[in-house]
Amino acid sequence: MKDGLSNYFYMKKSLFLILLLSGLSQLQAQSEEAKPLSLSQVSIQLGNYGISNNYGGSLEEFKSLSPNSGFLDQDFDDYDQTFFKNGMDFYSTFSIHSTFDWNGKNDKWKSLHPQLRFGFTSGKANFMNGSLNRTRSHRVDTLVSSRNGQEYFIDSVRSETYTLNYDANFLVINAALIIGSNPKSTWSIYGGVGLSVGMNYNAKSRVEFYSSYSYEGLERFGGETYSDEWDESTNVEYHSNNGIGLSFMMSLPLGVNFRLSKEKEFWRYTSLFYEFQPGVSFFDVKGIGGNFYSSVYNSIGLRVSFWE
Repeated sequence: MKDGLSNYFYMKKSLFLILLLSGLSQLQAQSEEAKPLSLSQVSIQLGNYGISNNYGGSLEEFKSLSPNSGFLDQDFDDYDQTFFKNGMDFYSTFSIHSTFDWNGKNDKWKSLHPQLRFGFTSGKANFMNGSLNRTRSHRVDTLVSSRNGQEYFIDSVRSETYTLNYDANFLVINAALIIGSNPKSTWSIYGGVGLSVGMNYNAKSRVEFYSSYSYEGLERFGGETYSDEWDESTNVEYHSNNGIGLSFMMSLPLGVNFRLSKEKEFWRYTSLFYEFQPGVSFFDVKGIGGNFYSSVYNSIGLRVSFWE
């Protein structure tokens, strides 16, 4: 009798465990089917980032960022002042991202292969720049040729140039919506819209002073009395600004992806890609305020996928 009861309770417990495990597996399967996002890829990117010359700064702003500068503590009214450069300064960047497949139920939406990408980017940018230039000359001598009596004027020329730059590192958190062709194909393309928010830090202003001193008029005279003397020097000041400012970026990521293999077990999960991101960036400079810049981000990367 006791053996029969014990067997009964054993079978009852076993049946309960079987039903419990079966229920849990069904719940897990349902939750996986209903999961709107699933991790599909992880990538790393190396590239360069540049911002345009929308805003160069001003002499007063550079003086406020470099209050102890020995170079800038003077009057520059007789200098040609330029605070608008041509082109971009590019600096290296590093990014890590995780990409999630957006598992919608709409067939048209699925055909776009939508993905959500999250990660961060670290880099450096040049926010302001300018130059101050002045050239002075004065007559130091008049030489007369012993052959024909012609006069030659010798001028002393001194040129001075101050080059001003303000750089900072930045760290931003990225989020992007990506759509494109099938990423499981050997070649695929994609595009989307991205948003980044973070901070800029470790800002530094750099003041470089270059001066040269020479004589003009010697070449025509042949250097009979004066030698073509030339003296030049370069000195640099660095001023740190330890404040933290806001960084904000909007971009349009556009890329092409190459899957290394479809057959080999290891390489079929690995891809190489190139990505181009035009956009608009906002950087806040402590003590000066914020400005918008047009920006460009170029990168190459390695992507590892987790599909079956």
